[in-house]
Amino acid sequence: HELELMDLSSGERNYVLSIFALAFGVTDQCTVLFDEPENSLHPKWQARIMRDMWQLISTLSVDSQLVVATHSPLVVSGSVNNDTYVLDLTNEKGWTRANLYGNAADVVLKRQFGLESPRSMSFVTAVQDCVDALLLVGKNPDRFRAAAGTLFNLDVSMDIDDPLYQTVEDIRTELERLT
Repeated sequence: HELELMDLSSGERNYVLSIFALAFGVTDQCTVLFDEPENSLHPKWQARIMRDMWQLISTLSVDSQLVVATHSPLVVSGSVNNDTYVLDLTNEKGWTRANLYGNAADVVLKRQFGLESPRSMSFVTAVQDCVDALLLVGKNPDRFRAAAGTLFNLDVSMDIDDPLYQTVEDIRTELERLT
């Protein structure tokens, strides 16, 4: 059935208007600048907007560029590696070829944005290493101290509602007891 533009959600409207703007605005050898295409988009759409925009631009124009500023790991992981470059303003490397296509959000958050998540494999492994070392803390307290140091050096921010919160707090308590 027919929908009016205003019947769409804000995310649906943003997606449609972005695609229309590209469809009617690109010309050969143009540079398209797009700031935070993820705004109001469902995560599934965040993961595919780059592919859709690039497919449209490359179909309608020759030798054009798409420059996107984003904080979304889903947008980043949806950018095909071949022609994708990343500029990280926090370092002096300049533009580097991206190698993040298809990676999980936790991987992109860590590699591109320097953020560790409580669900990332490295964090979960560090918690597990602490628990394993805690079982033998009486015989080898240094192993536990080292494992706990690794865990807390990850500097992961956790909410009290996180299922691992109490485990991490117990590890912190045991570490303080040993110090």
